[in-house]
Amino acid sequence: PVILLTAKASKDFIIEGLETGADDYITKPFDAEILKTKIETTLANRRRMSEYYKHRVNNIVAESETQQDNTVTDNNEDNDFIDKATAIVMKNMGDTDFGIDNLCREMAMSRTLFYGKIKTLTAQTPQDFIRYIRLHRAAKLLHEGKQILDVCAICGFTNSKHFSTVFKKQFGVSPSKF
Repeated sequence: PVILLTAKASKDFIIEGLETGADDYITKPFDAEILKTKIETTLANRRRMSEYYKHRVNNIVAESETQQDNTVTDNNEDNDFIDKATAIVMKNMGDTDFGIDNLCREMAMSRTLFYGKIKTLTAQTPQDFIRYIRLHRAAKLLHEGKQILDVCAICGFTNSKHFSTVFKKQFGVSPSKF
């Protein structure tokens, strides 16, 4: 998040700062308590938005999304972006060579632009985003009773030990105990 703290208090400067992409614009002199509250609120809103998009990804992975939940955001462009990125990862789930470059190419975005957008919306790097989707799909398959080695292959993990490590890190329990 970007909060501009400046002595330029005219309406034109405020509009320019906000149109440039700042989350807030505070002019001097300022109250430290108000600044602290704005920072806390901005960070809390970002965390809430990130959780919303993670939940949205989970619903898509679980294939149980029956109704769109727009309680946190009504930004259809961001929803479409997350839905498309998730669908591409899901379509390439078993491809062990599928990575960030492939995802960026299919999204028709540069790696830098994609990184910025996905990080802003989900608070995850593109690699973490792909892994998150794969692990949640793996959890669903394990819950359905699939064998660990089969789940590894279906979800694009070539090494079952690595899969177990990242699975335990994500869910706090090993795949065999899930």
